Amino acid sequence: MSVPTVTPVTFSGRAGRALADERMRAAIARGTGLMVQRRHEAISDLANADELRDAASAIRAATLQHLPELLEQWSDNLTARGGHVHWATDAAEATAIVAGIVRQRGGKVIAKGKSMISEEIHL
Repeated sequence: MSVPTVTPVTFSGRAGRALADERMRAAIARGTGLMVQRRHEAISDLANADELRDAASAIRAATLQHLPELLEQWSDNLTARGGHVHWATDAAEATAIVAGIVRQRGGKVIAKGKSMISEEIHL
């Protein structure tokens, strides 16, 4: 069984065909509308939604302010448990690290999780 390669060109073409499909567009509109409706319902169930939003915003700001130290701490903890952290300064270096690992292991296919990182570094 071969796994098709999805490139930006094939994605663009597939996305264009999907957007031209009226049934697909209607399904996406329904799904998006339902998602927005359920979000509003969930927020309305919370007596302190504004406080929670503000607390989350403060946590995010503090995390970003201390990100280098937090990443080092995470790296130390992972390494102490037998993991290995690869640091890259840019997308090209990150891609080279991944390619090197695949080559070193004799890999031919890469499976990724749900992260957007592969799109962000054009892997």
